[in-house]
Amino acid sequence: MGALSSRVVQAVTLGLLLATATPPMARGASTVDPMVETWTPSPPVSTPLDGADGSWQRLDIPVPMYGQAAIYDPVRERMLVYHGTVLALSLAASPKWNPVVTAGTAPGLSVPSAIYDPRRDRMLLVGGNPGAPGSDVWALSLTGVATWAQLLPAGVPPSGRNASAAVYDSVRDRILVFGGYDGTARNDLWSLDLSGTPAWTQIAAAGTPPSPRWGHVAIYDPVRDRMLVHGGTAAFGGPGIDDLWELSLAGTPTWTQLTPRATRAAVTPIPRSTTPCAIACWCLGATTAPFPSTAMNGLTSGP
Repeated sequence: MGALSSRVVQAVTLGLLLATATPPMARGASTVDPMVETWTPSPPVSTPLDGADGSWQRLDIPVPMYGQAAIYDPVRERMLVYHGTVLALSLAASPKWNPVVTAGTAPGLSVPSAIYDPRRDRMLLVGGNPGAPGSDVWALSLTGVATWAQLLPAGVPPSGRNASAAVYDSVRDRILVFGGYDGTARNDLWSLDLSGTPAWTQIAAAGTPPSPRWGHVAIYDPVRDRMLVHGGTAAFGGPGIDDLWELSLAGTPTWTQLTPRATRAAVTPIPRSTTPCAIACWCLGATTAPFPSTAMNGLTSGP
């Protein structure tokens, strides 16, 4: 396993949502249609940014974008980015962007949630498509020729929404989806069981849940069997949210707000929203400004 992908795996395992080195900054405006990409494969720009606890490394994507979704593919040691089409960033010694040729009818989504399903070696997309948010579920199989297929889960689905956060719960073979925007910010919790026929179930967790939000991020912490939720915003033009929440999954799912201990004096995360950062310390694009904002093309890795 290469050094870059090793950092991704370590970050996910440790449940680190926030890096304590110099964080990524805004990368400028884009006039590119978020669903149109014209580019040639090229290695990303790499500019180390040293911090007290490590270094951020900037790895630019060829096209500025907004509304993308990303996963880490551990089998092929790469990052996959869905943005109407699919891009791959190899995480070998010399990272390089390449398009992924896919078969089947691709979904036309923007701001979906994405997870990697390790049992079936596929990427799953949930919801998305601003203007007419849906609750569709799409699968991109990764074995052989990458192929798109729409899943039709049983049960009553969540309201059509975008900018929710999703994680794969490996213990229970399910997707957990929290919050999102369906015309208003939400703070409901849903489960999509992937064993057998996929089926939706709403979860009534104990404890006080996080406030309604969208554009937040979440990861699954397999060591402590919990989901962590951070950031987002509650309204168009509103401020970003900088709190951190835990959903313990053993027994009755229970919400608890966490207060992280700073490792350096006066360490406070910048409130941010619409941050596709579910690969822990890999932040792709994102904005610290209220939505809508400018598209960005910065990919940043943390130690």
